[in-house]
Amino acid sequence: MYRQQALRHVSVPIEVRQLLADLRTHLREKIEPPVYVSDRRLVKAVGLMQVTALLQACPNHGEQCVGQLRTHVLLNVVAKGATMHT
Repeated sequence: MYRQQALRHVSVPIEVRQLLADLRTHLREKIEPPVYVSDRRLVKAVGLMQVTALLQACPNHGEQCVGQLRTHVLLNVVAKGATMHT
């Protein structure tokens, strides 16, 4: 219920999308051993950020969007689903 509502009403700014892309590249190219984060895992992470934005929305802001501060949820989502390649 919340997920579908969040997907319809909570936008994900380009800055947050770029942050996710940069994080994925960093984990894959700069970490030893490299860490792979799947597309599916990233989609789930974005959905989770949208739901948290919806549930914790400030009524004074009008349109709801995922802010960069909300990316703290990535720590659990990415870390749990990442696989290390040696």
